[in-house]
Amino acid sequence: DSNLLEGIMKDDFLVSFDGVDYECLDSGFSKNEVVDIVIRPEDLDIVERGKGPINGVIDSVIFKGVHFEIDVKTPHRIYTIHTTDYEHEGKEVSISFFKEDLHVMEKW
Repeated sequence: DSNLLEGIMKDDFLVSFDGVDYECLDSGFSKNEVVDIVIRPEDLDIVERGKGPINGVIDSVIFKGVHFEIDVKTPHRIYTIHTTDYEHEGKEVSISFFKEDLHVMEKW
């Protein structure tokens, strides 16, 4: 299950969600158009607190046989992350990603 967020396309190659602007690879939307943003769980990385743009706390950890499914609770939502690295519940972390990991789509 992907992480589905609502955001605002501020300009070509610039999308905003949770009050923060992020560079992206998408263009052709109207300025300030409300959009859906998809981020695949395997495209999100858990990093040391303060090393990524989104801060949160690990809410749950489930081993899925090959990878861990980790939910990170942030002030705005819960992100689902797939990783082969174990992290413990309750740990304060940050989430990082690359601009190519943001997939912007028209709002349905």
